[in-house]
Amino acid sequence: MNYIDAIAKAIGERCDLPWGDPENIRLLRMYALVCLCKGTDATDADTHDAWSAWETELFPNHRNITPFALLDQKTKSKDRKYTKAIREVARMPCRYFGTTGVRGTGGEEFIKPNGPKGQLGQ
Repeated sequence: MNYIDAIAKAIGERCDLPWGDPENIRLLRMYALVCLCKGTDATDADTHDAWSAWETELFPNHRNITPFALLDQKTKSKDRKYTKAIREVARMPCRYFGTTGVRGTGGEEFIKPNGPKGQLGQ
């Protein structure tokens, strides 16, 4: 398993998206990209944008494919558990995924524990 799929699978395990379903795999890979790019700075809007890109392939006219800020609170809340999973995985040591990342104060490398800054503690 490559590092993108390892990250995606770890996210899925934390938000009840089974890895074996091909549609879930595509969505989880989008969430893995959010994890790699934003780390613990990932927002519900980032998660929603990833979902929107995925959903566009399936149902391009879905009513929730709209900017996050324009969604009602109930719809916005649906992204929270996925954002939480993305952030949790971003804090995991890279050795679990066969990749490198940002070195922490204890010498362990993490994916992106503080998002784009890429430095622990900043």
